[in-house]
Amino acid sequence: MLAMFVGLSAIYVHPLLGDLSARIASDPGDPALNAAVLWWNATHLPFTAAWWNQPWFHPSTGVTAFTENLVGLAPIATPAYWATRDAVSAYNITLFATFPLSAFACYFLVRRLTGRVDAGIVAGLAFGFNPYRASGELGHIQSLAAFYLPVALAALHAFLETRRAAWLGVFGAAWILQSLANGYYLLFGGVLIAFWLVYFGSTRRTWKPAAHAAGAWVLASVPLVPILLTYRRIHEQFGLHRTFDEAVAFSAHPDSWLHTASFVRLWGGVLAVGRDNMFPGVTVVVLVAAAIVAGLSRVRPGSRTSVLRRVAQAALAVGALASVVTLVAFAFSGGRLAVFIGDTLLFRMSDPYRAVILLLLCGVPLLWLSPIRSVLVRRHPFVFYAFATIVMAVLACGPILRLHEVVVLDPAPYSWLRELPGFNGLRVPARFWMMGVLCLSVSSGLALTALTSSGRFVRSVIFAVACAGILADGWLTALPTRPAPERWTVVPGSDSSLPLLELPIGPRWDAAATLRTTAHGRRVMNGVSGYEPPHYPALQIGLLSNAPDMLAAIASLGTYEVSIESANDPDGRWRRYVAASPGALQVADDGTRTIFRVAGTPYDNSDVGPALAIQSVLASRGDASRLIDRRMDTGWADGPQTSEQWVLADLGRVQSVGGVSLAIGAHVVEFPRHPAVEVSNDGEKYVRVWEGSGAVKTFLAVLKDVRGSWIRLAFPPQDARFVRVRQLGWENVTWALPEIEVNAPAAR
Repeated sequence: MLAMFVGLSAIYVHPLLGDLSARIASDPGDPALNAAVLWWNATHLPFTAAWWNQPWFHPSTGVTAFTENLVGLAPIATPAYWATRDAVSAYNITLFATFPLSAFACYFLVRRLTGRVDAGIVAGLAFGFNPYRASGELGHIQSLAAFYLPVALAALHAFLETRRAAWLGVFGAAWILQSLANGYYLLFGGVLIAFWLVYFGSTRRTWKPAAHAAGAWVLASVPLVPILLTYRRIHEQFGLHRTFDEAVAFSAHPDSWLHTASFVRLWGGVLAVGRDNMFPGVTVVVLVAAAIVAGLSRVRPGSRTSVLRRVAQAALAVGALASVVTLVAFAFSGGRLAVFIGDTLLFRMSDPYRAVILLLLCGVPLLWLSPIRSVLVRRHPFVFYAFATIVMAVLACGPILRLHEVVVLDPAPYSWLRELPGFNGLRVPARFWMMGVLCLSVSSGLALTALTSSGRFVRSVIFAVACAGILADGWLTALPTRPAPERWTVVPGSDSSLPLLELPIGPRWDAAATLRTTAHGRRVMNGVSGYEPPHYPALQIGLLSNAPDMLAAIASLGTYEVSIESANDPDGRWRRYVAASPGALQVADDGTRTIFRVAGTPYDNSDVGPALAIQSVLASRGDASRLIDRRMDTGWADGPQTSEQWVLADLGRVQSVGGVSLAIGAHVVEFPRHPAVEVSNDGEKYVRVWEGSGAVKTFLAVLKDVRGSWIRLAFPPQDARFVRVRQLGWENVTWALPEIEVNAPAAR
């Protein structure tokens, strides 16, 4: 069966396997980073001290904890790298493997539950070739790598049935590998497993084995603890965190389930392209819905099949179905559902609450009349996986559940999860839907079993139609690929022992610079990852603005080299910029790239004296009084940055001043782009005593003290009462200032 899924996958991912090293699936952004991570795992022993320090974002340490470590994919990626000696080839092979392995793992789970090959195949096809995988998560190999989780669930079911301890070993191994393949699934999969234990382990017959399974789960999680603690330590060291607003922004929306990518053959021209593209296909939904309708239409065991009962069930089913259809229509109408016949308004709906009430009034009695109670007593798997699909979809909607502008639930269930350790560090709740796709796929296989309990011909027809429909829903015109960034090893004249800065810098180029480390193995100052080190925004901004002192500031860290790709510098701007820097020497030029060496030199970053008492603070706009409350979590902000902004400190009397200090705190992006300091005795006539790049000062300050950094602007001693800091740059970002100090001259 695995061979069948492998062959089908080879056709499905066309043309990926035809050019493994020259092209990369999806785009050269996140896939380039993940290819570099897989290479790092293949060339360094995981979890050693050296392994935690990936070579990008120099001089930062602990860079491995900035993103997924992908160690759970090492059993595939490491042999692939050893065989090809190419990171892109290893990445593409591993990406390909996620499709047949996901299909086979789900097949294995449903085959274990039903004993039927056809049901397993349907579930495997549904999970391995679901349109959401390719259209929503193709660029994130860690999200596609969900194949360990079905194995873990199958092992739990098998242990509950056989009580054989070996199955707990399988579960533990699958859990560890899944957790190391994707940190999201460590938490999201944990929620699904917790639900599983509650549902299947809450009977007199099953509570003891379920308790043993829970114990095995705890033991299997113990090896993960030191890894998670290291992640937490490094994140706290750099002040890395995700905000509530980020979780809201990366949550699913009601119309996310009707979005898919344009390269999905059947639906790409029918459905809109969205950010999440969470469309799961029609066939699996129809299968599950048909099984639910068939189950609810049955009479509860032991009850009379009277005409009245049949009529009541039919009426309640119609009412429940109408409310569901109305809610779905409302969700996709933009929250403004109106039905007309000609010019006559037949029906209008501005909020979902009446439809929800109707659903409850019809649904609860319908469930009471149906055999649901006996099914629940038997803990039927179909009920669990079908209901879990809905739960995972709700959780994918994030901390606030909305139907367009209407807030349905605040806080939503995902907000409750954010109170648990780890969940507040996740940015994309929408990825919960991969758990939903898994549950939906399992439900579709179980649904096939329920719908084809007798009749070989009918069973064969439904099976064939289901397989064809699932493949049609998820089939692609062609898997999108892009040219992989060029990798180079040695440039004659260059010193591979020195750290390297690639120019230009920024999101457009940094993924390529990160991937190139897999060929030349050097430390690079560029980088792309889930998090950036706090100094990196200032480094990028300073270089992109060609700040004259930025290269010299970098040289204060030691001698380094700069590589400039000729294709990225057609007008020679970057070569001129580097050549003009003191201590820069061109050491290589192979026609494709030019390499300069910049000698390490101390940077004149004059210090300031002690803080002077400030009587009051004013600003160009807004209340600036909190700038002197000695708290880093308050302050003043104004944006976007323009030359109209200023902050004025009144010392109360004329004093000798020698500097101004501006706190940065957590605002490593919102620093002043081009600050200038002006002083005055009378508040009328000002003299400018300092002007320069805020990026250079911020870069050095954050490197010196990540969590408590201050920009120190030192100038020759001046007698002044008023000290004004003006912001002369222009950029569409806020200037945020937690605290300000006016300093006495530094001691000589």
